[in-house]
Amino acid sequence: MLYGVSKAVEKRDFAFSRRFADARSMDWTCRVKKRKGQDFGSAASFVSTPSGKRIEYGSRFRVTNAGVAGPFIESAVEKRDTMISVAMTTYNGEMFVLEQIHSIFHQSRPVDELIVVDDHSQDQTIPMILHVKQEHPDWNIKVYVNTNNLGYKRNFEKAIALANGDYIFLSDQDDVWHEGKVEAMMKIMEGNADIQVLASSFDLIDQEGNPLRIEEDPNRSNHNFLLKKVEKDSLTPMTLEEFAYHNYFQGCALVMTKKIRKLFLDHFTDLIPHDWLINMLAAKENGMVYYDHPLFAYRIHAQNTIGMAGEVEKGARAKWNRMNDLKVRCQFAKERVESLTALEQIAPEFFQSHKEYVGMRDFCKDHCAYLEKKQFWKLLLQNGDPNYKKLKPWKARLYDLVFALGKGK
Repeated sequence: MLYGVSKAVEKRDFAFSRRFADARSMDWTCRVKKRKGQDFGSAASFVSTPSGKRIEYGSRFRVTNAGVAGPFIESAVEKRDTMISVAMTTYNGEMFVLEQIHSIFHQSRPVDELIVVDDHSQDQTIPMILHVKQEHPDWNIKVYVNTNNLGYKRNFEKAIALANGDYIFLSDQDDVWHEGKVEAMMKIMEGNADIQVLASSFDLIDQEGNPLRIEEDPNRSNHNFLLKKVEKDSLTPMTLEEFAYHNYFQGCALVMTKKIRKLFLDHFTDLIPHDWLINMLAAKENGMVYYDHPLFAYRIHAQNTIGMAGEVEKGARAKWNRMNDLKVRCQFAKERVESLTALEQIAPEFFQSHKEYVGMRDFCKDHCAYLEKKQFWKLLLQNGDPNYKKLKPWKARLYDLVFALGKGK
């Protein structure tokens, strides 16, 4: 089916995901937008194609094989009903945010909207985003700025709540999406109705965008984030049990359905990171899947909200300072208490059916109390509890005893 529309009409009445100059070679998605007082086609509520097909105002469709002939665009039109949103949060992200936005709007399968929620940045993040929005009016960017700092968890909650899509991708401000990320993940999601959240793998880059390599554990996957070995390019279902103690996938690796979006907003808690909660909820619905294929570049730098292991300061003095820091000593136990409490909130029957979760949470609460009060003998006795070995390796257990005898705070 051919569809002809003048350039003037195109500029005023259609929101294109690609600039008009790209029309000769690119696939792009447009959305008909009714303008007050305008009447194009055979009625004010739709545009009529040469073949007589009506394209309703407000509908979305994919335009392919575009060619320019004189003052007209003639394109094959395929109606597209699925809306794709991207929820991005920003905070002092001026160094990298524009590169990320450009990668989002240069996907082989275009997105329909980018929701940006800024957590009261003090740099040029917002002026830069507003400038690129003005430069590219065809990019559907919606910007919201918090008057007060919400923190990254509640900031993502707000961004997800504002997203309108059938599928919602999460985005950090400092990564770079591969061109086929959206297309590859949507193909899997649309071909597997049971999948509620899909996580992809990633490539590592440094602050300047150069590739990074880390030593891979042969018994792990996804740059050691996933504590089991999976086959390359495979789809691996994840169970709720696997998320009780660990979060394996960052938000920037995820796409979720609007069903999980609703569950996330209904069960939101800041006990655990937003992505961990999303992964738990999807696993509870038997719909959490990992795709072992890199689809974006994950940037490691000093300002990462959550980076990777190994970024801590080095040296004997720094190691001693960490060993004598109560916050460091309690970190794993505190995270276990929080993750298990969140699990109990979203899946109470499941939690109560696993008595080991109750025992681990009680152990971790006691452990933090003993560390805080520097109760050496009680910490020593805890070494007889198998939960201690699950929580910390032997060196960390030894450091706990040294801490209890010392003057650390």
